[in-house]
Amino acid sequence: MNPGINVVVDYLSSVPAWYLATSEADQPHVRPFSFVAGFSDRIWFCTGRGKDVYRELQANPKLEASAWKPAHGWLVLRGEADFTDEVNDLIRRAGYAHMRSLGEHYDGVEDPDLVFFSVREPEAWLRDIDGSEIAIDFSGEPFELPLHDESTNEEGIMEAFLETELETKVPEARPETTPETSTFFVEQPLDDMLYQPEAFIAEARYGEQRPQQNW
Repeated sequence: MNPGINVVVDYLSSVPAWYLATSEADQPHVRPFSFVAGFSDRIWFCTGRGKDVYRELQANPKLEASAWKPAHGWLVLRGEADFTDEVNDLIRRAGYAHMRSLGEHYDGVEDPDLVFFSVREPEAWLRDIDGSEIAIDFSGEPFELPLHDESTNEEGIMEAFLETELETKVPEARPETTPETSTFFVEQPLDDMLYQPEAFIAEARYGEQRPQQNW
């Protein structure tokens, strides 16, 4: 997997939600997202075809996402939405389970209203409160993010991030599943066909009936 993709997916999968921005005419729109997967050297999100975010990205594919963890630098991701759906069955089932957990309603994993999109030509940065930033390299070449200069930040925020978040993760999969990428994890089965990604954190319970949000 591309090292830069790994950094972004690891960061986004370590927080309960992040925020994705689109624009329509001269009005920005921001909403929470919480599903991410790394596959085929791309970052993948999913949404519903009937949602405003889908319509807005169809009209203008430019997007920006931002996430923050306490005592860490914040992540900024920029690029364009590509709705060429090439995810594998594992990610499709996990995205479906994730959306169902949020109270969304779809007619199975192949429902055409459940759409997956990747980020085309991504740019990303890890930024700190002191104004410093580290650009994430998506060239595919091995790279190491330099440690933040502790002389400008006594807490060494970026050093803590690197020590805790960029370690190699080992999937904890059930025997009946075989994850195809080290940046995507399968954990507790919801029933005999659905699986919930380890990264997903929410209080919603599977099967709970909620009105679908059209963000």
